[in-house]
Amino acid sequence: MHHELFKYELIDNEDWAIASFLSLAKADGMMILGGGQSTLIAGLVGVGYRVPTVSLAGFGGRAQEIWALLRSSDNKLATPEELSLMAQPGWNADSARRCVGTLLNQRKRKQQGVDPTLAREHRRVIAIAALALSFFVALLVAIAEYSRGENLSRMLSYVLFCAPALAGAGGSLVRIVFDWTQAAKRLASQGPPVISAALGAVAGGVSGLFFILAQKIAIGDLQTKQAIILLPFVLIVGLVAGLTLDKVFPKLLSLDVVKTEALEGKPSVLEAGTNK
Repeated sequence: MHHELFKYELIDNEDWAIASFLSLAKADGMMILGGGQSTLIAGLVGVGYRVPTVSLAGFGGRAQEIWALLRSSDNKLATPEELSLMAQPGWNADSARRCVGTLLNQRKRKQQGVDPTLAREHRRVIAIAALALSFFVALLVAIAEYSRGENLSRMLSYVLFCAPALAGAGGSLVRIVFDWTQAAKRLASQGPPVISAALGAVAGGVSGLFFILAQKIAIGDLQTKQAIILLPFVLIVGLVAGLTLDKVFPKLLSLDVVKTEALEGKPSVLEAGTNK
């Protein structure tokens, strides 16, 4: 044993097993090879405390049970490739290096609060969010081009329609920091900030779009001066939408944009007014 690898602490208990098992919670890593009942208990303690663990199931013993537990855990630190390495039978000149690398990688993930399974899922969701955001921005640009009329410059129209989305993205990021300061959510328990920013951009963009179109319906084609006056207001609308992201999307999802009265055999509002 190298003295730099272990830290000795005095515990007021004569039972070595209790001291040994409790110390595993502070371990930087565990390597399990074969073993019996005490090895199983140690492995269970390590898995429970999310200690970086390499359980060499290929050598049999209780290490196989710990490996199976690592594989089925919902909060695992090891990747499928690393679990496959642990299950390989036999030993070669490169095995020690790969096992140590696995322990170091798990320790790094634990420090960063990263779950390998969730990390892959996050990458997939980020790609979908980026694609959806690209389509949404393209839609905003198309609406801005269609709605600008003859009196509004193209650049000002784009800024007016797209600025709320940018403000919403900023608001959603501020909300992450606010939740953390209020201890409402740990950063590690939240999704990637880029996903929050994408959702905030959509919430801010849609809210700003409703606001701008309402003004256009009321006053007609916007003049340059009117658009400049509206710009701070749409920025505020977008920012608030991003800050209140958890409230905006339920309202948007609850909107009934398709009238189904005719399909259900119910009179529509127009028909009801005509019959009076």
